[in-house]
Amino acid sequence: MEIWQRWWAIGAFGIGSLWMTVAFLAFPDVMATAIGFHRTPFLFEIAFANLGLAVMGFRAASASARERITIGLGGGMFLWGAVVGHLYQWFANGDHAPATPGASSPTTS
Repeated sequence: MEIWQRWWAIGAFGIGSLWMTVAFLAFPDVMATAIGFHRTPFLFEIAFANLGLAVMGFRAASASARERITIGLGGGMFLWGAVVGHLYQWFANGDHAPATPGASSPTTS
């Protein structure tokens, strides 16, 4: 289980979040379209939120069990909070934008 946690931390959490950081910084217009947003300064914030997750993921790869639990809880709170927000927007407002609660399609707003 510990080996799986460390590889998951590097692969999914570290590399996945680092990729999202690069994508939001290097291709903000493409990412804005992908998530159903107009290009706003919020995209820069998303990039750095993902950078924080990436740093936590890479740190978790060599962390103690207690640190890995703390890192997992921190990342989980962020990611599960996003899930709740998406589901709320879907059911409360009928918002089916691909990735962002409250976002409307850039072509329809």
